[in-house]
Amino acid sequence: MYIKKTILGLAVLLSVSVGGVSSAHAMTVVGHDNNKFTVSDSNQRYPGDSSAPLQSTQGSNGSGMQNPQTNNFPPISEIPNSGLNAVIGNDDRKVVSDTTVSPYRKIVLLRMDYGGTNYYQGTGVMVSPDTVLTAGHCVYGSDGPIKGKMPDSITVIPANNGQIMPFSSSSTSTYYVSQDYINSVNTGNTNGDPTLDIGVIKLHSTVGNQTGFMGMSHNSATVGEAATISGYPHDALGQQNFPMKQYYASGNIAAIQGNNIYYDIDMTNGDSGSPVYNNAEQIIGINTRDSGATTVLNCGTNLTDAYFNMTNQIIKNSTVSNGWMLNEGKWYFYDDKGQLSKGEIQNNGYIYYTDVHGAMQTGWQVIDGHYYYFNQDGHLLVGWQLINNNWFYMATDGIMQTGWQAIDNGWFYFDNNGFMQKGWQLINNNWFYLNQNGRMQTGWQAIDNGWFYFDQNGFMQKGWQSINGKWYYLNQNGWMQTGWQQINGQWYYLNADGSMATSGVIDGWSIAGSGVATKQ
Repeated sequence: MYIKKTILGLAVLLSVSVGGVSSAHAMTVVGHDNNKFTVSDSNQRYPGDSSAPLQSTQGSNGSGMQNPQTNNFPPISEIPNSGLNAVIGNDDRKVVSDTTVSPYRKIVLLRMDYGGTNYYQGTGVMVSPDTVLTAGHCVYGSDGPIKGKMPDSITVIPANNGQIMPFSSSSTSTYYVSQDYINSVNTGNTNGDPTLDIGVIKLHSTVGNQTGFMGMSHNSATVGEAATISGYPHDALGQQNFPMKQYYASGNIAAIQGNNIYYDIDMTNGDSGSPVYNNAEQIIGINTRDSGATTVLNCGTNLTDAYFNMTNQIIKNSTVSNGWMLNEGKWYFYDDKGQLSKGEIQNNGYIYYTDVHGAMQTGWQVIDGHYYYFNQDGHLLVGWQLINNNWFYMATDGIMQTGWQAIDNGWFYFDNNGFMQKGWQLINNNWFYLNQNGRMQTGWQAIDNGWFYFDQNGFMQKGWQSINGKWYYLNQNGWMQTGWQQINGQWYYLNADGSMATSGVIDGWSIAGSGVATKQ
């Protein structure tokens, strides 16, 4: 007989025995009431959110107060099937004799009513006073006559124990599954995509205050981790007189691939929707099926960011999507009415911009003929910005500036591409000099081992210039001249500081007050 054992190396087997698994992504969630909302695939609350994301929710043991009733519901017709369900080697499942103790009272029996004559059975788990987490195929049929249909109603029976309902039963207000899972069922994927197989049920009652509820821990499953499944298998270990008993089995997480977790824990039809929970009684996944190609492992859907967010939104009754949502790597913003925003968005003191599909834009964007720059978090940048080793200046409205700009009590020049200019610049047939910070220079400036003079408008000066009561001569390149210079047929002597000599005898030449030198 094949003896079950924990084999961490089963991950190797999965690489050849399990087909391609699609990645979970941002979802549109569809309710039985046709309400739709969008779920982000990130726990960031907005682009660039660096705060610690919510990693888990805390459970509760509830009051334990009972309201026992007799289970007189009609027998079930069938079990909603999502694939094979396996006992691995020896059957290690154990009956829960007292379902009123924690955590077993948090496990619920589901009865899905299709048309008042066909009843199907599954399992779920309380995750808030009025919310149940289960498998997607328990709220949206994935095979047979119920394929592509939602139940007309679902009855939730916490801690059901054979014919006894210790906490009575609860009707549902609505139930939810992702649009992606619906699409996978209806596009030929056998029994639906196993990476998307999670559903959520909202109750009319708050029975979870009595039963308590389990906490959720998303994306936390680890290979080798101990785990337990508690649920309502229809075969009931062959005891067909008690098809509504709760059983549990334990084992280890053997592998994680894509958005599925695999484990050596026994389960059969009816266990669909059972929580896969760790020793801290935190839900790390939802049991759905076996691995498909073999029966050495069973399979659950990982509690990814998207499903964690979906369940939390339903718990909070916030099924109107608003704020930022990350969808397949792109951010979208929904207003307070749940409408997708497009174009300019103002949120939390920042300005964002989206394309025509509502996807947040980053980098350079041309809007109404002007250039704007949005950083990696989508924020519109203003003021000085260093982008790809070039300095730009954005006005207070974000428009990239070109040409001359008065900034910080100085003048700067930006070319047609918005690049801040430095050094010598010929602009409108005038030479200017912009220092290493881009600031336009005026007055005397020592440049390239020479002296140059720029007027108050920054124009480089040439020829004779009267500056502070002294005359200087700047050649055609603007260089200040010194020593003997012949200018317009006359000789002049320019001192070491460039000022024109106006008296005295230099090298045998007599200097007149006009600066003109004559040979003695």
